[in-house]
Amino acid sequence: MSLIESTIKKLVDVEKRISEIKGSFILFALFKRTDILKEKNQEKWDLVMSSSWIKEKNDQANREYVFGELLKKFTGEEISEFLEKLVFIDSKDEFIKLTTNKVGELEHVHEEEKAHVGLVRDGQKLDIADAYIITSRPIKESVKKR
Repeated sequence: MSLIESTIKKLVDVEKRISEIKGSFILFALFKRTDILKEKNQEKWDLVMSSSWIKEKNDQANREYVFGELLKKFTGEEISEFLEKLVFIDSKDEFIKLTTNKVGELEHVHEEEKAHVGLVRDGQKLDIADAYIITSRPIKESVKKR
């Protein structure tokens, strides 16, 4: 089993545990951005999460909770080897809608997205080199009746 496969397997377990306790995720995924590769010359990943229980991107209490759950499966050294940052994104954010609609419905699995996907977040283009989607739940838009 490769390092990334081992990491993904542990992240699936972390996602399941957090979902059982806090509630399900709309998106739980690893993204490797090309700008991090260029700037730091490192292969580190952003762990991107979106859920109804995540109310703001700088939610320190939930950030500490998630990090604590990661430490139950990974050593601090392992985390520092693969993780650039934890990213909380509001479920109404366009990035979440685009990503979950592109990937479709996935739960507690992983699907590798190798395409260099150009997504926009906060007006900035994000070049994604690789992504591992563990959970994706597209948000169904309500249809207005006339």
